[in-house]
Amino acid sequence: MKRFFVSLFAALVLAFPIAIAIGRSSWFGHWMANGHGWDAFDPLLNFFGVIGVEGEGDVVVNTLLVASFALSFALAWFVFGAFARARQQKAK
Repeated sequence: MKRFFVSLFAALVLAFPIAIAIGRSSWFGHWMANGHGWDAFDPLLNFFGVIGVEGEGDVVVNTLLVASFALSFALAWFVFGAFARARQQKAK
């Protein structure tokens, strides 16, 4: 249970910086500028019934935040597990 809450806290702290790093990366900008990114987001845009640029941006930003939260949670989970395992082996 401790591992879950530590990973959750780390994910909350890391989600926004990871989202910024992904959003400002050159490959993400290139992907969106070519139209391939908009094609990938098209099912979500249709699902939410988005009309207009502001709505499209909201869907992209929120999807980016959810993806970065999931990525940071997985990263924190594995790092915490690796430290716990190393500590157990060191204690033996």
